[in-house]
Amino acid sequence: MKITIDLDEITLIRLDRAAKDCGGRDMLIRRALNHWFTRMEQKTREEQRGKPWPQDVLAFKGIPDLLPLESRREELPAPIDDPFA
Repeated sequence: MKITIDLDEITLIRLDRAAKDCGGRDMLIRRALNHWFTRMEQKTREEQRGKPWPQDVLAFKGIPDLLPLESRREELPAPIDDPFA
C-alpha cells in the first residue's frame, strides 16, 4: 500500500541520510513504525499490569511526629443519611 506524507526540508534530508544505511526510505519508515508500535504495545501492557511502586515509596517509614489521620475524625460532622435530601 502506498501513502504520501509531507515533510519539511530538514526532516527529508535527515530521512535520506539515515535511509542510505537501511535499504531506502520505505524500509526505514517501516522499521521505525514497527519499532514505535512495539514500544506502544509494551507500554500498554505495562499500564494494564500496573507498575510497581517506586522503591522510595516502598521504603517510606512514615513521619514519626505526624498524628494519625484517624485522630482528627472526631472533629468531622457526622454524615447525613441521605446526601440528596
